[in-house]
Amino acid sequence: MPKYLREWIFPAILFFVGFFIPMVDDTRLSGPTIYILKFFIGIGLAISGLFFQTLFGYMVVSTIKSRLGFLKGEKKHLSIILMLAAEMVKADGKIDPNELILIAKRLSKEFKGDQVAGYLREFDSYLEIDISIKELGKIIAADFDEAAKAHLMYLLFSLATVDGLLSHSELKIVEQVAKYGQIKSSTYLHIFRTFKYKREQSYRQKSEQKTGRSKSSKNTTALRSAYDLLGVTADATMEKIKKAYRKLAKIHHPDKVSHLGDIHRLKAKEKFQIILDAYDMIKEKRGA
Repeated sequence: MPKYLREWIFPAILFFVGFFIPMVDDTRLSGPTIYILKFFIGIGLAISGLFFQTLFGYMVVSTIKSRLGFLKGEKKHLSIILMLAAEMVKADGKIDPNELILIAKRLSKEFKGDQVAGYLREFDSYLEIDISIKELGKIIAADFDEAAKAHLMYLLFSLATVDGLLSHSELKIVEQVAKYGQIKSSTYLHIFRTFKYKREQSYRQKSEQKTGRSKSSKNTTALRSAYDLLGVTADATMEKIKKAYRKLAKIHHPDKVSHLGDIHRLKAKEKFQIILDAYDMIKEKRGA
């Protein structure tokens, strides 16, 4: 159901309550007068309901923002990531110590040494509180542009697959973030394909190292994944492929998240390199 329709459900209910509420007997009120009065009572209740609904939503979002300490830029983005990571760890109804170790290792890999301890403490604090993904999603929808949302999804998938797997409960949280954060389905699907391509390339490289033989980067499976990552079919023209690549570059280029700080810019560079590798693989295959 569209957002604008959901927002009117509660006011509509109040309108009908006001319209059908029994009236006190009064000989001065009869015929159409009663229905006109009930109509205006219903309108009044609906407007009041809309006002209090909006006020309540603002208060809830403000509470979530206060937990972020009114942070901006890089720190705010990281705090939201850590909140969502904490929810994924708790997704199965229990906290697995091994998963906490993996999260700590991932943070140590992604961030500078003097920052990791602080982020781990912040992450631990989020494990102790209940976080509404729906309300957190409202902040993402309001404060993050398309590039920042795509980057958020990439980091979230990165943390969700820290143990090499993506469980149903973890995937459900990612889907809820996409839904409530008003992240385009095309963006969500592209990030999912990016991780699929990244995983397949990683397996291929490990296989080459293990066997000592170098396989062609143009093998059927890898090439199919490259087309899939760019969102085109294998029979697409080179012009269409270039157009798809440029469209992705506008969203995922590292410069698009430079305002979030060096940490995010470097992570975005990693993500963009995956897209570039897929594009180069297709060009090499076609001799373009």
